[in-house]
Amino acid sequence: MFDITVMPEDAMDFLFPPDVLIRPARAVERCMLSPLNSTVDSFNNIILQRLSSEIRPCMPHPLDAYNHTLTILFPLLADTKDARDTIKDGENANELDVQAALETLALIPHVGVPHRTLLLKDGQLCSIMRNLNVERGLVKHARVSIERIYQRSIKVKLLSSGMTYLLPRINFTFQPKSSPFVIHRCQFPLRAAYATTFHGCQGLTLSRTVIDCGTPIFAHGQRYAAISRTRARTDTRIYVPAGTTSIVNNIVYPELTTFSSSGPASDSGPPADTDMPAA
Repeated sequence: MFDITVMPEDAMDFLFPPDVLIRPARAVERCMLSPLNSTVDSFNNIILQRLSSEIRPCMPHPLDAYNHTLTILFPLLADTKDARDTIKDGENANELDVQAALETLALIPHVGVPHRTLLLKDGQLCSIMRNLNVERGLVKHARVSIERIYQRSIKVKLLSSGMTYLLPRINFTFQPKSSPFVIHRCQFPLRAAYATTFHGCQGLTLSRTVIDCGTPIFAHGQRYAAISRTRARTDTRIYVPAGTTSIVNNIVYPELTTFSSSGPASDSGPPADTDMPAA
């Protein structure tokens, strides 16, 4: 049904050849799709290494000297002053516990929160991770390209409008799984957007996709959401890592697809896990 690729590099060549990679306005129409955030990060890192510009690690940094940008562009965020990962709460935590926890938790990714150390490059395609200014289109999942990286802000171009803006660091608050601590992280609300999850691709119309079939899906409709992003079968390829099969699972809730004359089927239960050929 679909052409298969077994190497991630081949998948990236299909999606982002050099002439596309240097043009964010074209790259935004293509995407690698995977069910897991960890795989998405891996594919994004592959593309990051292919960009010719210099990599810039962005660590959390004080915002006191840049509060005027917060006030003008993002008035609701103007009280953001925290500079680094800090602990808001904990159970009987002493100073050593706090320091050890911070060093460990800083390395653990959290869904919806940027990494503590962002690796960015000029010309990189990214998505915004928070609603910043609805009127200007700076909303969650909006695609932007990085124009210039400064110490306290990042100049981005909003691809939907062509307008440029300075994005500051903002506060993210989260509680890592199985941890008693609540963490504050002050970081740029950006994530590389060359790959995204099956959930995150919903609503997108793309010119090319590669679908990761090396990891089983775990929710109803995920496979359909990924396959239906392009208009033609030839615009989609299936990524099947070496050593895995091209027969993939498909999660279906029968009660959502089976109807009797009086309405939905009455019997309910766990979703059916069926197999379907990827190619």
